[in-house]
Amino acid sequence: MLLLTYLQIFVLTGFVCGVLSADSVEVLNNIYNEDSTETLDTDTDKTMTVKASPHPTTAKVTPRPTTVTSKPTTVTPQPATVIVTPKKTTVRMTPNPTTIKPTTVTPKPTTVTPKPTTVTPKPTTLTPKPTTVKVTPSPTTLTPTTVTPKPTTVTPKSTTLTPKPTTLTPKPTTVKVTSKPTTVKMTPEPTTVKVTPRPTTTKPTTVTPKPTTVTPKPTTVTPKPTTAQVTPQPTTVKVTPKATTVKPTTATPTPSTPDPRANKTVCYKDLGCFDNFYPFNNAILDLPESPDVIGISVTLYTRQNREHDKGQLILFNNTDTIQNSDFDAKRPTKIIIHGFSNDLNTDWLHKMKDEFLINDDFNVLIVGWGNGAKFPDYAQAVANTRVVSAFVYKTILGLSDFGAKMEDLHLIGHSLGAHTSGFVGHLLGGTLQRITGLDPADPDYEQSPPLVVLDPTDAKYVDIIHSNGAPLSEGGAGLYNQSGHIDFYLNGGKHQPGCDDGLAAIGDILHGQGITQSLACSHGRSHDAFIESINARCPFTAYPCSDYDAFEAGKCLDCGSTGCSVLGYYSDQYYARGKMYLDTTSKSPLCGYHYGVTIKGADLTPDTKGKISLRLKGKWGDSGFVAATKNDQALKKGQTFSHVMVSPQEVGDVEFVTIKYEKYSGFWFGGGKDKYSVESVEVKSGENGYTYKFCLMDKELNHGTEVQTVKSSPKYHC
Repeated sequence: MLLLTYLQIFVLTGFVCGVLSADSVEVLNNIYNEDSTETLDTDTDKTMTVKASPHPTTAKVTPRPTTVTSKPTTVTPQPATVIVTPKKTTVRMTPNPTTIKPTTVTPKPTTVTPKPTTVTPKPTTLTPKPTTVKVTPSPTTLTPTTVTPKPTTVTPKSTTLTPKPTTLTPKPTTVKVTSKPTTVKMTPEPTTVKVTPRPTTTKPTTVTPKPTTVTPKPTTVTPKPTTAQVTPQPTTVKVTPKATTVKPTTATPTPSTPDPRANKTVCYKDLGCFDNFYPFNNAILDLPESPDVIGISVTLYTRQNREHDKGQLILFNNTDTIQNSDFDAKRPTKIIIHGFSNDLNTDWLHKMKDEFLINDDFNVLIVGWGNGAKFPDYAQAVANTRVVSAFVYKTILGLSDFGAKMEDLHLIGHSLGAHTSGFVGHLLGGTLQRITGLDPADPDYEQSPPLVVLDPTDAKYVDIIHSNGAPLSEGGAGLYNQSGHIDFYLNGGKHQPGCDDGLAAIGDILHGQGITQSLACSHGRSHDAFIESINARCPFTAYPCSDYDAFEAGKCLDCGSTGCSVLGYYSDQYYARGKMYLDTTSKSPLCGYHYGVTIKGADLTPDTKGKISLRLKGKWGDSGFVAATKNDQALKKGQTFSHVMVSPQEVGDVEFVTIKYEKYSGFWFGGGKDKYSVESVEVKSGENGYTYKFCLMDKELNHGTEVQTVKSSPKYHC
């Protein structure tokens, strides 16, 4: 019994000191024959619980001095000064079932007074003094297990030796050690531990523990493989314990195959250097090409040289090109930047330039970079936008030397040109007066931070037109998320009426056929609408709303508390901010006038499927027949449904409404009925806010037949 007690004390002493000799383990292996579990938690603020079998026994164990020799550990992290803050490590062991009755362990406080130390991996000699341990075991034969302890995170309070580049002089501290039952997995094999290494300056410390009396509490010891994880950056440390001597360990980063394209930088004269570090790794690690390869040009047009072939080339590194041009710093300046698969000769650039020069006496600069934006290398085009931005930035600085003011500058960019404009604004510290983003490109930008994406910090006023924000798989090419001070969602912002942006368009793009047409429909509708807004009499009124479904149901035609705005050139004349919605026609002219219509089906009419169109007439005009529902709208008896329709003409006060029903043809089955009856039609003008009600007086709507309604009055009320 006494011998058994000595051995148990020796096991406990080895755990407390963090060292268990191989000789001791060998003796224990010869004596113990049953599995057991012991758990230690050396955190200074935790308690220690030891399960053992009762029968009080007092034994004195004098462990022999143990020398732990650690050679300096070499840690090769990435060059940086890193501070390691260890976290608690929970180590689990799954034991072979061993039932040990509870025993109470009440350790006495132990005071450790270390000398001022700076920790460095050098040999440390630990010479523990005899420790008296009171053990109350029951007759149980324990089979010892060789334990290869993993590094345990200890975060003491006053005596915390935190690996920072400084010398710590800890004061004497009383440490209470009370262990709790813990489940520990142990593997007597070299253990791989992930460590977050950071440079640390420490000196060796010699600790001489004082005798400690321990009365063990119930502890369950279960020797099974150990898996301990310390959450950190990948560094592999192999620890191979041998009899009481710890060999030096070397920490080496986890082997990995770096991408040879990563962490590269390229520099160009006068423009600076460009790397592909985060967040500029969004172009599949492509680096920007040189300005000459990209073919960047900045061409000036004014009312003195508005013709396409009379543009004047402006070079930021040649002031004579500015001085000898028609540039006038007293005039406002418009800078237009195209996107992917466009170039200096793209038609819409010159349409916009012409509309500006019709509107006022402007300096209009067109930025061309067609060689760097060619299909199909989209990722390279994304990378090239940064060099284009730097080129435009330098050009603006050159113009400012001749008197140009930031408050007179307005950048307009389409697709990749929108993000290019945004980065120019970033380089200028957000001092630009205005940036207009025409359906900013989505691929490679949807998860990027504001530094890379056009955002409200890039100018004093940033307005965005969304026209093709559907997923790429559905033919979308533009961002759908809010990106500016005000975001206009044209026809919902995903697809445009009259455009084929589905699988057919994706097929064209993948085969390199019809790329310009595919991208120029819904994606290009943004610049079509902006160009039309410059000189159109129709205002492109846009309404604040929570989402497009609510807008289409006619719930947002009252301008709300934030007020309405207008899409396009004149949007900066309004105070409204946030999300704005509007509908347009399917072809030029795009601008229209919004009317919310509410149609109530008759109670006795059969259910059907089809389209209802309305023709509005008023003091100012005639709308013609405009669809008030979808082509396959489910029309049910007694049902009330609402929709927004767009009239190409503003009719003023609505005086007459003509209604027409067209049944849905379907395929083999599912078509509509030949007749449908409507009880009433309400029309709300989105321009003046008035509502007008019309009755059908029990008239049936035959397929394809026009029916005149009667305006509601005290005589004809519905």
